[in-house]
This record gives sequence, C-alpha cells and structure tokens, in this order.
Amino acid sequence: MANISFGIPKGVKAGDIFPDRISLVEARLHRSPQRGIDGNVDEGTAAIVLSGGYKDDYDYGDEILYTGEGGNDPATGRQVKDQTISSAGNAGLIVSR
Repeated sequence: MANISFGIPKGVKAGDIFPDRISLVEARLHRSPQRGIDGNVDEGTAAIVLSGGYKDDYDYGDEILYTGEGGNDPATGRQVKDQTISSAGNAGLIVSR
C-alpha cells in the first residue's frame, strides 16, 4: 500500500459525497476498497469508513461512534467479542487518538 496521506486532497471539499469505497480510493481519501480503517501502528490513522457493517456504529453528522475493527458477527453486525490493539487499524486509531 502507498504511504498514508493526512489532510484533504486537492479537488475534494467537505460535504462531498462518494457512492462507494472505490470512489474514495480514487479520490485519495482512503487506501483500501475493503478495510474500514486506513491506518496502522507506525503512521496512525488518516481515515475511517462507516459502512453499516457494525450495528453499534452511529453517524450523527458532526459526531460519530465508531466500533473499530474485528470482533463482530458478520451475520448480525453486532459486536460479539473484544477487539484487540494488535489489529493494524485499531492500533492506528490509538496512535492518532
């Protein structure tokens, strides 16, 4: 994966809407079309995507509740076990906290 990029890329403005994750990758807002967290323990986290995979995530517009990655039941989207900080994405969230 290319180096992580922090900040808003040229040509993108607050409020822009993207139809899918591929569009986010093409706009250089996220590096992965699948992972929800774009980050790692070495660089921190530059972006997250709420996609409805976790029923415990909430988006209030100017505030979100983000579950992190791992520990969910794909059938229900519910958190069923503890997450770990050894997960690259979760570790990146801690670094950027």
